[in-house]
Amino acid sequence: MDILLFSANAVLPIVLLTFLGYFLRKTNFVSDSFLTSGNKVVFNICLPAMMFYNIYNIQNFSDLNWSIVLFSLAAVIVLILLAMVFSASFVKERACRGVVIQCIYRSNFGIIGLPLALSIGGADGAAVAAVISAFVVPLYNILAIIVLSMYSSDGADVKKPSFTSVFKKILRNPQIIAVGFAIIVLFVRSFIPRVDGELVFSIQDDVSFIYKMIEDANKASPFLSLVILGGMLQFDGIGEKLRYIVFGTVGRTFVAPIIGLFGAYACSALGIIHCGPAEYAALIALFGSPVAFSSAIMAEEMGGDGDLARQLVLWSSVVSAVSLFVIISLCKMLGML
Repeated sequence: MDILLFSANAVLPIVLLTFLGYFLRKTNFVSDSFLTSGNKVVFNICLPAMMFYNIYNIQNFSDLNWSIVLFSLAAVIVLILLAMVFSASFVKERACRGVVIQCIYRSNFGIIGLPLALSIGGADGAAVAAVISAFVVPLYNILAIIVLSMYSSDGADVKKPSFTSVFKKILRNPQIIAVGFAIIVLFVRSFIPRVDGELVFSIQDDVSFIYKMIEDANKASPFLSLVILGGMLQFDGIGEKLRYIVFGTVGRTFVAPIIGLFGAYACSALGIIHCGPAEYAALIALFGSPVAFSSAIMAEEMGGDGDLARQLVLWSSVVSAVSLFVIISLCKMLGML
């Protein structure tokens, strides 16, 4: 019962807020323009504030677990290679294959992952997730360019973005900027002298209005991001691509977290990486979250099957409500959380 309650308390806030957003949109309580504007606020202000806040509250720069960052990057690459191998025989249409591969390796780590890591592992879990996101999110975008270019529709008249343009876009990403700035602040703070154990200067104590503003934006992030996510869900017809939807959704919500978490558990047992409850909470969020909303936009722009991409976003979001409950329960049972 304790395990079930722990899992329910971690997952249900995510699920309920998402369906609240869906209900508000279906009843026309909120409009499309509100969702569009709100999404910009979340992406450009709330999530960057959340990432900065969580990293800033790490006590020491040496507390950052770089081994978990390297493991996360390696695990994402393993996932994409496995997805390419197995989808080759299962997904025949090129435009669909790239979309399915992207679904399996690319999670919605920003909008759902960070609030989920906070829900499971508290502030420590959110801090680990914020650091991981600074490296994994750029990798997601680079791999998406490669995969969707390889498997775009034959003869598709689409403009493929260059790696230079993608790199510039990554550097301008507000979340990446926030994480980079937070790590710099954390590094500089390690050189600030202390008197009786207290820093002689800190943002939190000496310019508290800045810290309070960031803290308030951080508190608003989980609620706004999940409600807006729910409002954007559209239950369109599944069509003739049901087997691709099942393949991609199962790969994203069950296979990816099993591979990622089993790999972390094995590496931790062998002493290769250090994994505690905070790290496992971040990894559950990384590998267990549904596919990113932006994957559908990117797929359509690069000659992929946009309809299939949107269906994968929808159904991986719905199924993750169940899969995350199962995954968190198992991790709690095994003593990982």
